[in-house]
Amino acid sequence: ISSTGGHLNELMQLSPLFEKYEYKIITEKDKANEHLKEKYGEIHQQPNGKIELEKITYELPDGNSFFVGNSRSECFEPLFNPQLVALSCGGICQMITQVIQSTNGQVKDVILVGGTTMVKGMKERIQNEMKMIFGMDINVVSTNDNKWISWMGAKLLDQRNVGKVITKEMWSDE
Repeated sequence: ISSTGGHLNELMQLSPLFEKYEYKIITEKDKANEHLKEKYGEIHQQPNGKIELEKITYELPDGNSFFVGNSRSECFEPLFNPQLVALSCGGICQMITQVIQSTNGQVKDVILVGGTTMVKGMKERIQNEMKMIFGMDINVVSTNDNKWISWMGAKLLDQRNVGKVITKEMWSDE
């Protein structure tokens, strides 16, 4: 899906609250947005559901502050419904479903990877949608290391294949 953590940061930055503040350099905006997303972001539990989040005061590194409310949840909805941002692909749960179906049910665990998967409610939303799709519980694994777990997996793979170079063609064949 084209909605990576960086894309979600861009969606949050479209909020009128972010437009009112003038950043000295663009990386300040990116860092503030990533921190806001990871610390205060929240995933709706109902597909296409609408909730009213309490407005919080967010303080920037230079001491300026602003209020943020529903945008800290709404920016994540395109992960589940990409059509909201004019993407013509399936959402994260449709993609997980395709993978599980392609293995004839052999996959029993979904492991969340990346900083965006650490957002409050992500694991529960995926579990709920998987249960609606399959009529049974799918084990969704989430740890405090989600942000770095793909790198940890790559390290383990490298340790098993010491000295072996894996080309794009080899990866595609497997």
